[in-house]
Amino acid sequence: MKLARSRTDAKLFGLCGGIAANLGVNSAWVRAFVTVGIIFTGGLLLLVYVIAAMLLPVEDAMPAGAYMYVPSSRAYGFDTREPAPAAVPEISWSKEKEILSREIRELRSRLDAYERAE
Repeated sequence: MKLARSRTDAKLFGLCGGIAANLGVNSAWVRAFVTVGIIFTGGLLLLVYVIAAMLLPVEDAMPAGAYMYVPSSRAYGFDTREPAPAAVPEISWSKEKEILSREIRELRSRLDAYERAE
């Protein structure tokens, strides 16, 4: 997996979220580690953090065929406290329905295989 800044798990630049996704750990632990590191290095780690945030690319947008959950309040423009999610390619309802039904079939087959294994 290529290291990149996170689009979805970002507090400042998304660097800690990207590192956490790359390592497979909770981003809160990475943020805590960076905070403690900044204190113990006298701010040197903060400089490294900012430089890394400028050099690392932002992760790619949603892969083709993927879908993203958007709370209905935000989808209809009622909740404007948080920024809108990253742009998602327009997918027709029939295409999204097809993708979801394919995913449901795959999950059902995995569940059946798991239940047979027990």
